[in-house]
Amino acid sequence: MSQRRTKDTPLYVQVRGQPVVVPKVYPCFYPDRVIRWKRPPPPDHVDKYFAWGRQHYGEEWYRLRKSMLETRNIYVFRDDAYARRQLELRELENAVDGRLIPGGMEGAVWKHAWLRAKSTSLTNLTNQSPFSQTDNNLDSPYALALDQLQYNRQALEWTDEQYQYYEYLAETKLAADERSQWEDAIGNRQFDLERKLLFDEDRKLKASTLPRNSVAYDRLFDAYERKAARLKKLRSGQPKDSVEEVYARSNELAKERDEAADRLLERGPQTTDELMIKLMHWQKYGHPIEEHELLTRLYGFQPIPRPDYAADSRKYNGYDYLSLCKRTPTSRPWPTEAEFVSLANTWEKGLTLNRREIEELRSMYGFRPTAQDPTPPPPRSPHRSASHRRRKSPESGQACRRSLRIRETREVHSLKCSPPFDWMSSSDFLQCTLPDDQTRRASRPSKQSSRKAGGSWRELNSQPDIPYKWPFAAIPTTGLRSGKCY
Repeated sequence: MSQRRTKDTPLYVQVRGQPVVVPKVYPCFYPDRVIRWKRPPPPDHVDKYFAWGRQHYGEEWYRLRKSMLETRNIYVFRDDAYARRQLELRELENAVDGRLIPGGMEGAVWKHAWLRAKSTSLTNLTNQSPFSQTDNNLDSPYALALDQLQYNRQALEWTDEQYQYYEYLAETKLAADERSQWEDAIGNRQFDLERKLLFDEDRKLKASTLPRNSVAYDRLFDAYERKAARLKKLRSGQPKDSVEEVYARSNELAKERDEAADRLLERGPQTTDELMIKLMHWQKYGHPIEEHELLTRLYGFQPIPRPDYAADSRKYNGYDYLSLCKRTPTSRPWPTEAEFVSLANTWEKGLTLNRREIEELRSMYGFRPTAQDPTPPPPRSPHRSASHRRRKSPESGQACRRSLRIRETREVHSLKCSPPFDWMSSSDFLQCTLPDDQTRRASRPSKQSSRKAGGSWRELNSQPDIPYKWPFAAIPTTGLRSGKCY
């Protein structure tokens, strides 16, 4: 490590044999010097810590640390390139801080620092770093390292110089480990955020109300599968650039495929190839053969002729339309109106059928078409100005109801005042005179006569009476309203 000779001479430190310029914020210190800088901001404040380190450690430190964090592969358990750059960065920091001791205890640097410490009665050379672990937590790394040093001091019978030297090295290592942990946490937070987003998408996918056998749900599931495959490839150690390129390309292809499917769903098939795509679509999402043929005729095509599968059962076993239709049902159970409404909502919400196809199936199953939007009322005549338009008041409604009651009262009065109807003079009424009880009893056979006739007396008596014709035509119906009789 070079010393500063003049005020304008730049200060250099040696890091792996390469000179590194040090800012003139403070001179490099040895373990016997007192630090005169302010403590750095917490490392979790990334921007503030970058600015502080750039001021104290120089542009080379800023470039190395930024490149190290940006190029780290956060998806693997251990990134060797990142670990090497992190170790190089720690060496630069220790060199600038003056915490490197060439030669160890036998080197000139430590001998000079120890003699100066004894002459000035400075027997504690630790706690000189801004990253010293000086908390009182018994489980902290510094407390555990101090306990180990105390044990070694008694077990190995260290001298004061040996104890101070090893304590100084332990504190330097703890400061470097703390900086590395904070840098690791930056990438770990990014990885945890990606895993959390993927987990949230999986949870939303499972809680989705979309029909499982639908186009809309398949699109969400495919997007989740692409993201999960990307994360799996990155965790396996594949190069990040190639994985991201494949992922972006797959998203573009999926977007183009979905847009083409939406256009075909909206306008319907126009060529034979598009018809085969639609037939495969209808077959995939559970429509029977009967609906295939109806929708095929809807777009002006003839139904596909189907072979006799029983004649050659081993012929149609591929993934073409005729092979798939081998196990497709001919028709579905005839749905009720409520069941069809549920099916229609499923088809429309799941992007399986368009509105025109749903209405065609509705008419096939004998249900009324859905109510269209009501037509707007005709516009008023332009010659009638706004000043001549009177607003309806509550009094006008009461007058309408009053006139209706008056008309009903008049109809009732006309019925009551009409001449009485002569029931007895009606020919129909005379024809329906009921027989008396003696005539009924005489018409029924007795037990003796039934035995002579060879029949059962109960069977003969169980015959229903002859119905009598009532003169309904003779009942006056003029003036009667909605089943009411006055």
